[in-house]
Amino acid sequence: MVQEQYRKGKKYYFCEKCGFGYQESNTAHECEDYCGKNNKCSRDITSNALFR
Repeated sequence: MVQEQYRKGKKYYFCEKCGFGYQESNTAHECEDYCGKNNKCSRDITSNALFR
């Protein structure tokens, strides 16, 4: 399940599988789905990450 966290007053969404953080919830869900199915990260998805 994607985690919501606030940093500097803004909400970000984090993949619980790899820990990457995103501005958009949909991207975090996509990342988590990919990580769960493939047991690794997608470069296309993680290129949008704001936090590690």
